[in-house]
Amino acid sequence: MIIILVATLFKSARTTFLTRDQWVEVHNRVKELLTLAKTKEFMKALKEAHAPEPEKDVTEEENQEENQDVILEELEIVDKFEIERSVLPSLSTALERMDENLWKSYQKLAPKSSSIDYLMRISDENKLLYLIDETMEFLNQFDLEVFRARISLIKLTYLYYKNDSTYAKIK
Repeated sequence: MIIILVATLFKSARTTFLTRDQWVEVHNRVKELLTLAKTKEFMKALKEAHAPEPEKDVTEEENQEENQDVILEELEIVDKFEIERSVLPSLSTALERMDENLWKSYQKLAPKSSSIDYLMRISDENKLLYLIDETMEFLNQFDLEVFRARISLIKLTYLYYKNDSTYAKIK
């Protein structure tokens, strides 16, 4: 449900990027999704969903005989881990879209020293970085280098020097 809510929030943007309030709402929902995914019950289901399938040593004749039974069983469990399997890509995609929206807002807002909106958006970088760190810690429990690499690339773009006067203005 939270995954659908996050996607809806992105689609609800009336401009080319989310307003700050919308962006913060997305941030809060992604953080909520991450918190729910870390619960014991959900972690157990996630690990089961992402566990490698055991290989069977079956001859072709046995395989053909069991094939019909297996197809019926697979039909019953096809969607068993649909939600669990969608969480990890959804986290990565949400972070990427948050990043895109933040950059679009920078392009639209003038970086005037007195622009409160611009300074607020710069402060959102820290929210995104903390969320990335929390997500990376969570993803380290799974063998998903692609998602971690995509998220790490986002983090890398925000690691730059900001003058102390910029931090003072943000506060």
